[in-house]
Amino acid sequence: MYALDARTVLRRYRSRDVPEREVALMRYVRERGYPAPEVVRVAGRDLVLERATGTTMRVDIARRPWLIVRHARLLAELHRRLHRIAAPDWLPAIGSGGAVIHLDLHPENVMLHGNGALVIDWANARAGHWADDVAQTVVILAGADLPRTTMLAVRAFLAVYLA
Repeated sequence: MYALDARTVLRRYRSRDVPEREVALMRYVRERGYPAPEVVRVAGRDLVLERATGTTMRVDIARRPWLIVRHARLLAELHRRLHRIAAPDWLPAIGSGGAVIHLDLHPENVMLHGNGALVIDWANARAGHWADDVAQTVVILAGADLPRTTMLAVRAFLAVYLA
């Protein structure tokens, strides 16, 4: 990612053009009120996106651990909101269910932005059941190779997130 200006960033793909389905899905969920970055321009390997005003949720938790409960609740709400969106017919499915599922929605893929967030990295998204998306997030977080003290914080985060 490269900052172009105060409003936009460039994501340049190294070995392929910008995936059309990923761009189409970001536009699709955004049109339905979901906080995905605005796609400004696509040209070959270059994808210009709306720039988030803050950092990732993961970095913010590390800097301000007292906000762990707030962030866990925000991540849960982002999942709930996404799973209310019916998947478009052109989105490949994984398992049963007809919701849009991200399959990589965790604190590193949530950019803090204003009073809310932007969800990034839509490459793995599919149509499916919401529980598969939640399970994937739990596996990503619980399976992280982190120091014991950090894993205690991850467990606390997951307890609030799952509640």
